[in-house]
Amino acid sequence: MLMTEPVPEVSSDTRYRNAKRAFAEVWSEPIAAKKNWQRIAFAEAFALALAIGGLVYEGTLPRTINYLAPSTNARLSGGSVTKPVDMDDATWDQTKIQSFTRFLESWRTVTTDRTAQANDWDRTFMFLADGSQANSTIANWFAANNPFKRAEKGELVSIRYKTSDTSEGKRTIRLWWEETTTSLSGQVISVKTWQARLVYDMHLSENEAVRQQNPLGISGTELSFQPVQ
Repeated sequence: MLMTEPVPEVSSDTRYRNAKRAFAEVWSEPIAAKKNWQRIAFAEAFALALAIGGLVYEGTLPRTINYLAPSTNARLSGGSVTKPVDMDDATWDQTKIQSFTRFLESWRTVTTDRTAQANDWDRTFMFLADGSQANSTIANWFAANNPFKRAEKGELVSIRYKTSDTSEGKRTIRLWWEETTTSLSGQVISVKTWQARLVYDMHLSENEAVRQQNPLGISGTELSFQPVQ
């Protein structure tokens, strides 16, 4: 006959402690992890709130845009418009050449991008005085050389500024540029050099959109042009 030892009776208090210890062993790590993630999330939310607050504060600060001038302290501040005392100074020649080049590119470029072409068309007239001979000349040229129709026929045009001459006077300039016509596949159809003579005034527009495209206020009054070769 086998003899078995009696199983000691476990009190309810001991069972509770054992169950509590088992629960702690199983769930302590997930609970601690949850608390850690909560702390991290709170820290990130706090940092994000500080960043947003900084951006909002920076957005309320006044803006000052310096306007380069060789001998004055002229500047643009907010929405005001000023310019140097003498825009005809030779110091400004290179800056003006950049504006003239932008005018040529807007006038002569032909692209399949209809939005860009429309913008070029509008920008061209931003460099011309209303009601002037130059304005009428360009309007007639567009009517006879519609860039939208030329692009539809597969004709693309790009230009490269070459040189200029200002010896005729401070408000008269001659411009030379190379004009390359290609097909849609990129095949060169022709390469020609053109020359234009432009008489202009300097008048900053009150229209902000115009000032952004023509910041020097170049306003062409007389224009003639022809191919050189």
